[in-house]
Amino acid sequence: MKLLVLILVLLIGCGGDKKYTLHEKIDTKRVMEVKVDRMFSEREKVSIDKAIGQWNMAMNGAIEVKVIDKSFNMDIRSMEETFKTGGLLVLRISSGSTLIAIEDKKTLAFTDKIGGNVVYVVSDRIESLDMEGVVMHEMGHIFGIRHRVRGLMQPSYVRKEYGCIDKEAVEELERVMGVRGMNYCL
Repeated sequence: MKLLVLILVLLIGCGGDKKYTLHEKIDTKRVMEVKVDRMFSEREKVSIDKAIGQWNMAMNGAIEVKVIDKSFNMDIRSMEETFKTGGLLVLRISSGSTLIAIEDKKTLAFTDKIGGNVVYVVSDRIESLDMEGVVMHEMGHIFGIRHRVRGLMQPSYVRKEYGCIDKEAVEELERVMGVRGMNYCL
């Protein structure tokens, strides 16, 4: 039935303890290909995969985020292709990077712009427990969501607020994308 807007509790493969609404699948056939920097540790790559899994659950088929390369090595041609096709690069940088102001001691990650193509993760500032939430937050910016007052998209990192993709973030994403029927965590 079309009106399958049942609030079913679903244990999904993105952490096991995350519960999301379940709406009828949106099937746009749109895929966002992701290339992950080879410099991330295996543990960090697992956290990035979990963050992507949660976005796939939330977007419910509006966009499928798909990792196509977990050992990306900053090849210029590959980067240009990613930008041309609307893909995403997840790059690992250190707190000593020239991309970060010397006086900045707090930034955990950032994007090239709202609606952009690059997530920069300052991995030496992030504990492994926090990588998934931080990457989910930055991917929200890639999808066009600006900072919100609370929840996943609030500007200051709070572990309990960054645990899953909340209703406020999903409602903003639906507005930005012009679609309805996405899922959010309960």
